[in-house]
Parts: sequence; structure tokens; C-alpha cells
Amino acid sequence: MILMLISTLPRKSQYIGRLAKWRFKKYSNKAEWEYAEAQLRKRKDEGGKDTEIIMNGKLISTKKLKKELARYVGPWNSGLKSQSESP
Repeated sequence: MILMLISTLPRKSQYIGRLAKWRFKKYSNKAEWEYAEAQLRKRKDEGGKDTEIIMNGKLISTKKLKKELARYVGPWNSGLKSQSESP
């Protein structure tokens, strides 16, 4: 009886697979932070609008937003070409 109950419970891999199918995840990657920064910059240029960012279903605090943008986007990614890339 106990063996039957254990075998019918979902495994960890099944939970992970289902969450991946629904596009739930714990962390955001560099491309997502670059997109968020571009959206922030665009809204600020349009009229100085403040924007709240929601990633993976969670509201991102201002403190975390500044930290992650400094980590993933940083000042080197400001849209200007470096001197080494120019002919």
C-alpha cells in the first residue's frame, strides 16, 4: 500500500519540467536585464516617467534594480561604440 502511494507522487524533475514549460524561473539572465534597462531608458526619454519592473511575476525593488543593472548592463553598455571598434 505504501509503495503504491510513493510511486504515484510527482518527482522533483517532473515539477521542474512543468515549471519550465510554464516559463517560471528563479533567476533572470543578462538579456532580460538589458531589455529592462532599454525599456527604462525609453520611458525616461519619453517624459521622465518612473517605471516599475516586474520579472518572473515579482515586483523588483529599486535597490535590486540598481544592483542588477550595474551587474549585467553597466556603464560599458551605454550604446556608445568603443574606440577599439571604430575604424
